[in-house]
Amino acid sequence: MKPALIFYGNCQANALSLLFGSDASIAGAFSVHYLASFDDRIPGTSEIDPAAVASAAVLFEQFDPVHFPHRASLPPACVTITFPSVDFNLVWPLAGRNIFNDPPTPERLWGTFPYGDRIIVEAVKKGLALEEILSEYATTAVERLPNLDRFAELEWARLRARDAKCDVKMAEYVESHFRDINLFWCINHPTLEALRELCLRLIAAAARSGVAIPSGTLDQTLAALPPQGPLGILRVPIHPAVAEHFRLSWVPDATAKVYGLWGEPLTYDEYFRQMAECSIGVRDASPAAAAQ
Repeated sequence: MKPALIFYGNCQANALSLLFGSDASIAGAFSVHYLASFDDRIPGTSEIDPAAVASAAVLFEQFDPVHFPHRASLPPACVTITFPSVDFNLVWPLAGRNIFNDPPTPERLWGTFPYGDRIIVEAVKKGLALEEILSEYATTAVERLPNLDRFAELEWARLRARDAKCDVKMAEYVESHFRDINLFWCINHPTLEALRELCLRLIAAAARSGVAIPSGTLDQTLAALPPQGPLGILRVPIHPAVAEHFRLSWVPDATAKVYGLWGEPLTYDEYFRQMAECSIGVRDASPAAAAQ
């Protein structure tokens, strides 16, 4: 029986397990498994084979207040490597919970617009009509942005504080590259580029602990994947004022159809129009949502 690599954490840990498991060299040497640390909607992610736990060579544990629940069953030689959630609030300062997201379906487990915009959500909650909502967004978004330099200081401090609790660090990498490389599709879904870096850092950490995970074919494996990678199902627009302030060289033109659900591309304006339309529909169909 091959030794196991176990990933425990959120959807990012699942993505890492898929990348490791897709690589022929890694999968030839290890069995790769994932266990969700939250109430995941993807079937099969809330359980793990006890035999995999008993044969684990490495537990890759995403930093979480709730530790891997089967620690007592891990073999004594199993190495535990902690890593952070790779998330990023800086370029989406208006992000907030979308209380008007449409209900999940088997095709859209998290609905169509799970990532809300505070201005849109507040306008929908006030009972405004579609064009009024879009006008409010257009006229108030810039003035509603926080002091972006101060916001950046707080974000780097947050990421470094979490890194300090983990064996593998990512804050410095994000800070050094976010202007020149698209590292995130939305606040908590890293792109394939960022996942590649995290894979390499996890493999290096395992090597330092005495577990050799082959990485020679990893780039070839990643190059064969769709460009959105395992977490690119939804792309959230970045406000032009934010892109300009941080000199984000990779942000596409507002007329490019690149936002929203993968396979159903929208322009910047189309994204917010459809978000507002969808939210109005949920509001009008559900008085309880509007009362939140």
